[in-house]
Amino acid sequence: MSRKNKSKLSELFSRHGLRCTKQRVALYEALQEARTHPTADELYRSLCDHVPAMSLATVYNTLEAFCDVGLAHKMPGTGVNGSARYDADRGDEHLHVRCRVSGKISDIPDDMSRKILDAIPEELLEQIEQQMGYKIDQVRIELVGENKQAISEMGAPEHESERQKRRRRKCLDTTDPEYQKGLAAAMNPVVPRMTPDTDRSKLPRG
Repeated sequence: MSRKNKSKLSELFSRHGLRCTKQRVALYEALQEARTHPTADELYRSLCDHVPAMSLATVYNTLEAFCDVGLAHKMPGTGVNGSARYDADRGDEHLHVRCRVSGKISDIPDDMSRKILDAIPEELLEQIEQQMGYKIDQVRIELVGENKQAISEMGAPEHESERQKRRRRKCLDTTDPEYQKGLAAAMNPVVPRMTPDTDRSKLPRG
């Protein structure tokens, strides 16, 4: 690690009220460089040879400290592993896609992330703010599906019958018609067209 990078991290930690220690620097560097959104255990195994004094408990506690001050984001685990995954705050708005079977999380390319975010109507966000009393300053979206490569690496069968796929998906995901109906409504909200003459008292309230 260069002195320049250590100095930058020292300033970053100081701004967020954290002491700059060798272990924190090593862990945050590893988290910044990772594009696999690693678990605490994966980070520990990648660092234990280089930072012998670092324990698994230290990794967990340090990651939680990073999340508490906004230097990292914790994503609940899914899939076979089930462990939470972590993502360093890169200072941009990028989206994720998750494999529901393996738990693997990947960054959606920045240009595609921007297209998705730009498609959200500003008036919808304003309506949410007005009705729910929030000031929205960030939008996070996670897409969920099945990654063929990740499933293959787990030793899953390369070819499944349609019946096997239906059974596996039923175990892994909600297929209730009411759930699907609610999901469709959430993904395709009906946004009232507003003009200067719109009677806001008649707008739907959540």
